[in-house]
Amino acid sequence: MSDRPTRPAAPKRAPALRETPVGSYSSTFAIAEYVEPPGVERKARTIAPLHRHLDEDEVWYVLEGELAVRLDGREVRATPGRAVWSPPNVVHTFWNPSKAPVRYLLIMGPKTHEFVETLHRRPPAGSDGVRRLSERCGIELME
Repeated sequence: MSDRPTRPAAPKRAPALRETPVGSYSSTFAIAEYVEPPGVERKARTIAPLHRHLDEDEVWYVLEGELAVRLDGREVRATPGRAVWSPPNVVHTFWNPSKAPVRYLLIMGPKTHEFVETLHRRPPAGSDGVRRLSERCGIELME
């Protein structure tokens, strides 16, 4: 045995949420960071189609810019430091209403995480593929 103290391992740097969401499909929740480009002035370009989650919550926490969320026909605007919560069965969509980018955290359940990550990384072919994915993930598309 040596009397020399052991040197601690160098700390590992946590990955950016934009690159690697926190959580997995088997976790109780996941958090990811997204940036959306400026909105179109005359017509809202929704980030997600009108939908509802059958058994999961969804929360948007705005870091920069402004995010608009429609919850059962009511519009809510969130600016930095503000959050919007959509409980299960609330029909919703969201978009960037401003001329500047919006950066936000999306806090979601594991099925929603699977749906979002699948659409971003390897989207299913055609509207039937998206509909099957949404059904598997407990999401009802309204459009």
